Amino acid sequence: MQVDQFSIFFIISLLAALLTLVLAVVTQRSNPPNDTLSFSWLMLLVAIWCGSVAIGMEATSEQAAFYWIIMRMIGVIFSPVAWVFMVLQYTGQDKLVRFRNVLLALVVPLVSLALFITNDSHHLFFSQIEYLQAGLFLVDETWTLGPYFFLHLLYSYG
Repeated sequence: MQVDQFSIFFIISLLAALLTLVLAVVTQRSNPPNDTLSFSWLMLLVAIWCGSVAIGMEATSEQAAFYWIIMRMIGVIFSPVAWVFMVLQYTGQDKLVRFRNVLLALVVPLVSLALFITNDSHHLFFSQIEYLQAGLFLVDETWTLGPYFFLHLLYSYG
């Protein structure tokens, strides 16, 4: 079997998914649940992100690959929220980690996910995804980004 960059990326993505999933589970079982909940959610989202990259590469059609891109985007879109709440917990600002604040922080990611899923009707998130068949792997090689993507980017990094 020939080992190329896509095979290596597949293996690394799969290992990262497994490692972060184990971290999420072990952390919740070994610590008081409230102290590590945000970290566990972040690790679960990263596991979804990495795992769906790997599984998506194994897709046999563009439609199946796009399903796994949606799964990946769940991890991508919601990770910044989990990251912020993890930092708040870690720095002792637990009073800000309240249900109401979490709901408010989830508004933009929920809108982003809805726009991503319904993108075919408006092309606000992206206008096109080009796929490349690289040996056994179907890779979403090039994305032509839409205007909402940049708003999502600002929110995520902000």
